[in-house]
Amino acid sequence: MFLFIFELDLAMVMNVVSCTLQHIFLNTFAQAI
Repeated sequence: MFLFIFELDLAMVMNVVSCTLQHIFLNTFAQAI
């Protein structure tokens, strides 16, 4: 059960990190233009 929760948290964290990196990349790219 704990492992399942850990994997769920890991997936959520990776999703948030991915969205954050994409947001930062888009902001930087927009400013570069």
